[in-house]
This record gives sequence, C-alpha cells and structure tokens, in this order.
Amino acid sequence: MKNTTKEMFLHTASVLFVNKGYHATGISEILQKSRAPKGSLYYYFPHGKEQLAIESLELTAQKIYTEIQDTLSRYDNPLEGFQEHLRYIAQKIQEDIDNPREDKDNISISLIALETFSSNELIRSRCQEIFAHMQSIYRQKFIQYGVEDKLADFFAMNAVILTEGALVLTVTQKDSRPLYELADNLPLIFNLNIKSR
Repeated sequence: MKNTTKEMFLHTASVLFVNKGYHATGISEILQKSRAPKGSLYYYFPHGKEQLAIESLELTAQKIYTEIQDTLSRYDNPLEGFQEHLRYIAQKIQEDIDNPREDKDNISISLIALETFSSNELIRSRCQEIFAHMQSIYRQKFIQYGVEDKLADFFAMNAVILTEGALVLTVTQKDSRPLYELADNLPLIFNLNIKSR
C-alpha cells in the first residue's frame, strides 16, 4: 500500500493511529515518519488529520467487509460462518500478540470510535456507518437462511456487538480466548440450529 505519496501518508497515519491513538498523533509526526513534504499532505488531504483518519478507517472497513462476506459465503448456516470469522480474527490477533509489528496499519473501528465519539462528529459518524454496514452484511445472510426480518435485524446487531466486545477484551487482555470462547458458545446465544464442530 506504500506505492504513492498518498498511500504512504495513509499507511503512516494508520500505523500511528493504531500505536498511539488518534488524539496523540500529530500532523508533524505523520510528516516526519512519512518523510514527505508538508505541502503534499495538504494536497492529498486538505482537511488534515481528520481526513487521514476517515480514509484510513475506510481502507480497514473495506477489508473487514470482504473478510465477513467471504467467510459467510462458504456456509449455508450464518452462525457457522460467524463462528469461522471469529476464529479467523482470533488467529490474526494472536499472531500480532505473539509477534508484534510496529507497521501494523489496520485500525480498530471500535477503539477509534470510543476515542473520538464525543470530540469528532465526522469520525463518529463514519464509524457508525461502518458498523451499520457490517450489520447489513450479517442481516442479509440471516434473511437468506430464512430468518424473518425483525429477528434478522436483532441477530445482525448482536453479531457486531458481540464481535466488537470480544475484540476489546482480546486486545485489552492480550489474549485471543474471548474471541474463541464466543465462537464456541454462539449456539447458546443464538437460537438457530447449527452443526456441532
């Protein structure tokens, strides 16, 4: 992703947001780490750090949408796909815990939402839209499986709530068990027939 000046700015900003947080990351540090002239940053991102954060969130969101859709598409039962997606996330995070990388640039939507919800309406709004789109992916899969609309909405909302909660516990504890335990216990939470693993 670091082939152009714009991509270098996005990568550098994303890495800093992941490691330091949105508020603790300054434009001067983004410029220093990217080694690009200040004028080029404002050429590509006229709204500065806020625009960098929103576009970085968008890149991460597109990856998440693709991962969810690809996993769900391999299973008829949405809960089996959901379980597999949780285990995939757990494996990725455990790899990051075991082998930390300073150049990791996938922003946590939950953590940046929690950090900025009361201080930046544009970022809060974008995070809201991302979570809503995740829900819509799950909702469509539940409806395809024959779940009625209202219950599909409820299941989809809880799929996102449970995933994001388990993610926060996992990164806080530096232990992927919350994600694996959630995956293993989904049949107890969702009243939907599912094959035992």
